[in-house]
Amino acid sequence: HTTVLGQARLRLPSPPPACLCTCALQFGPTSIVSEMEVSCAAPSLVLYVAICLLGLVVAFSGYHLYRRFIRFLGFVLFCWIELGIGRLWLDQASGGGLTKWILVLVFCAVWGSIGAFIFGRYVGRFQRVVGFAMGALLGLGLLSTLIYSMMPDVDASLGPDYKGWDSFMFSSLSLPVALLFGYLLMDMLNYGIMLVTAIGGAAFALQYLITLLQCREVDLGAVSEQKVQALLMVVLAVLAFLTQVFTDPERRGARGGPCLV
Repeated sequence: HTTVLGQARLRLPSPPPACLCTCALQFGPTSIVSEMEVSCAAPSLVLYVAICLLGLVVAFSGYHLYRRFIRFLGFVLFCWIELGIGRLWLDQASGGGLTKWILVLVFCAVWGSIGAFIFGRYVGRFQRVVGFAMGALLGLGLLSTLIYSMMPDVDASLGPDYKGWDSFMFSSLSLPVALLFGYLLMDMLNYGIMLVTAIGGAAFALQYLITLLQCREVDLGAVSEQKVQALLMVVLAVLAFLTQVFTDPERRGARGGPCLV
């Protein structure tokens, strides 16, 4: 008899809290995919472990990674822009393929070098804009998570007459919450990055850890409840954020405003 291992399909009982980013981008917590199929094949399990570990690394070291790779990010971004420009030229005619590709790659390297210099030298001037944007996204994510964690109790309390209250509250509160968090983090880009990476990394780590445990048929008990998952995510995110704050060399070396380079 031939047995096929790892082809079982699990249907998650409830969407994990890591969906907060997707939820914020789709304008409401009810837009989360409520029934997500998860593969338990061996390669998928390895992928879940890798994503879980990566989430923990980002959660506890997000700002350190940002500082280390800021020039690389500038290089990749500007190189990607020039590559798009080059592709527009290459698509106009098929002749001279290799020569034209070499020319495009040379300019990609030039643009990438310029981007690395700009990001490394002048990124501090854009701190207020970037800090405001990250604060706004963080506020939307927290609002989405709060509404999502309250949905079962509120739905049971209000009944079907108030169906859709979650989308209404998210849409109505999104603007003031985004402005508030953007203003609070406008001059604190380093702390904004720490918060965003701590929450995002913790959410991904928790999501795929739960998925991995479900694939191993572990009884999750109360952890399968939405409120418990949200609480665990908050606790892990707070620990990760505090770790980043107290291990930040800028905090120990200077008392002035954040300096990225």
